[in-house]
Amino acid sequence: RQKIADLIPQDRPYLAINPCSSVRARNYRNWNVESYAKVIDYAAEKFGIMTVLTGGPSTMETNYAAAIEQLTKVKPLNLVGKTNLKELLAVLEQATVVIAPDTGPAHLANAVGTPVIGLYATSNPARTGPYLNRELTCNKYPEALKAELGKDVDEVTWGKRVRNPEAMELIQLAETLEQLKKITGKCEA
Repeated sequence: RQKIADLIPQDRPYLAINPCSSVRARNYRNWNVESYAKVIDYAAEKFGIMTVLTGGPSTMETNYAAAIEQLTKVKPLNLVGKTNLKELLAVLEQATVVIAPDTGPAHLANAVGTPVIGLYATSNPARTGPYLNRELTCNKYPEALKAELGKDVDEVTWGKRVRNPEAMELIQLAETLEQLKKITGKCEA
């Protein structure tokens, strides 16, 4: 906690974004970098909230974070690959809100009581979502499932995944910003 307190200003709220899920074959859970960049700029401009990027040290994750940074007007604090697990937990615990796809840090934030805006299209958030924040989840899984298999959620097995690399594009920026407003509206600049 002390290391994170030294890195992140403690006198203002912040948004933590963990943009990537684990690197696995046919694991299409990552939202696009352009939308993440727009969320970061919106949070800064509308609410005066800084953003901290989190994630692991893989090349994919560090490149993803760099691409997001490059597109933002207001630069986030990029901690991707720069924290250990305990430090990551401290970042998530102190955040005002976390935005993430179906990934471990979303569940860590959920466990410490930080609001999580989950981004779901390829997995069922009823099964793998942040259970304390289901009302904040951007859930496009039913639409993605219908597009890929022509079936409804209740017609497939509980753990059925959507394997379409385009599925996360069903999540609209406006929907995500609306969820962000629910949490950060009290911080409006």
